[in-house]
Amino acid sequence: MKIALALEKFSRHAGGVESYAVELARALVCEGWEVHLYGHYWDGEPASAIFHQMTSLPSWYPPSVRLIDFALRHRRMVQDQQFDIVLGFGNTVAMNVYQSHGGVHFISNLRKIGAIRNPFLRLVKLLALFVTPKYHARAWIESAPFRARNRPVTVAISEMVRNDVASYFKIPRNEIFLVYNGIDQARFGASPDRKAMELRRRLSFDNEVLFLFMAYDLKKKGALYLIEAAGKLRDQVGSKSFGVVVVGRPPLPCIEAPVRETTSI
Repeated sequence: MKIALALEKFSRHAGGVESYAVELARALVCEGWEVHLYGHYWDGEPASAIFHQMTSLPSWYPPSVRLIDFALRHRRMVQDQQFDIVLGFGNTVAMNVYQSHGGVHFISNLRKIGAIRNPFLRLVKLLALFVTPKYHARAWIESAPFRARNRPVTVAISEMVRNDVASYFKIPRNEIFLVYNGIDQARFGASPDRKAMELRRRLSFDNEVLFLFMAYDLKKKGALYLIEAAGKLRDQVGSKSFGVVVVGRPPLPCIEAPVRETTSI
């Protein structure tokens, strides 16, 4: 069996879908699949995969042009190959399986804009969304599976994503397969290992209930609301009964300020 995956970067450290793609490729290789990766960058994992270097446009090209170039270049590269599966993640226009990770780009943008507290800034962001060529390029690429005469098999990783895709693209909800991201139980078992216990002690959370929040984009994933909720919970049960660990990129000032306020009380 042969499968083709396409992303700009194949690396566990590039983002959620990128990390997922690497892990999927690794699992398929272990099952005897011939895995082909199409992209600009590959960190070499899994070693048995076949990487196809896609020439990237110079950075001075507009983002919208680079997005479309990637999608069309990928289509040219795979159209004459005999793949059993061409898996798309929303950045390509040629596929027979489409797996949506972030949901519909338009709806996710509305959610992100809706989280802005300042109503004037929220309106400006909303208006700006519809005039950027990058937004329209991404929307055109994202809708490719649903413009096709033979619609690809559509897979969602959550109920939210399935509902968004069904409502936005007007397709029956029961035609979208729901497949949650798996967890390697051998690696993330129920019993904390020695390193985990050492980390808890270093963070001064020996016996407390510990919540872990991980995201590359803390603001987009709602870290601010988690911090506010933690502050309210602390007022009810006390600050020594639980802790919250947030892992991600350096936070924005809008997130740092509530953290300082919560921890100082």
